[in-house]
Amino acid sequence: MKYAKPLIALSGILFVLSVSSTASAGSIIMGESLGASCYQEAKQGRSGRGAIAICDLAINDTIMRKPDQAATYVNRGIVRSSSGDLKGAISDYGKALQINPEMAAAFANRGTVFIRQANYAKALIELDRALSLKLEQPAAVYYNRGIVHERIGDLPSAYKDYLKATELKPNWQQPRTELMRFSVISD
Repeated sequence: MKYAKPLIALSGILFVLSVSSTASAGSIIMGESLGASCYQEAKQGRSGRGAIAICDLAINDTIMRKPDQAATYVNRGIVRSSSGDLKGAISDYGKALQINPEMAAAFANRGTVFIRQANYAKALIELDRALSLKLEQPAAVYYNRGIVHERIGDLPSAYKDYLKATELKPNWQQPRTELMRFSVISD
């Protein structure tokens, strides 16, 4: 049986921490766990009641292990965020952290929701916490933190974060595009 893995949302883009299933988006495949189906819903950027219902079924699965349940809360949070339910997404990330207080993906995704809410102080706290933990793809978090720093007017920090994102993921174009807008002047 394959288990759910959490994703990280980024400016409307989902970053997969690791692939866990061969299930098709929007469907439950025999032999695959409900958690894997929820993962696929989040990975495919699905939103709406159907996607949330699949994640609800997964969370209520009484045989699901706690780490998988935490990952499924993160994935349902992504689905809720995609559906516009930011309050529900924040709640799901909090539930994941109750199960696993060191889950970097929950902090990273909650930070992303705070960016969408223009709550930059909270976003920075969450993103910094995510970076302090074991994170499979920190480039996405550095990119998001660059967005926050830019929006609060801390351009040197924004530049450094976009640069770090490109160092960690050299073929990713989005932070490179952001860096092109900056001019670095040395003293």
